[in-house]
Amino acid sequence: MIPPDSFIPLAEETNLIRPLSHLIIEQAFKDFVEFLKIIPELILSINMSPKTLDDLLLPDEFSKLAQ
Repeated sequence: MIPPDSFIPLAEETNLIRPLSHLIIEQAFKDFVEFLKIIPELILSINMSPKTLDDLLLPDEFSKLAQ
């Protein structure tokens, strides 16, 4: 395993944090759908870098994935 503090700062410095976050969000939703089949009361939480929170496309992406 690679701890987040070893790659998140680099991703933020090189402006790769947004594409990385989008990939992680997409995979998290895909996995969540599968886990819901086993544990219907499961809740999804995703830790986000503060640098991604000003992305105006993020709410739409979350909404599309949630559908």
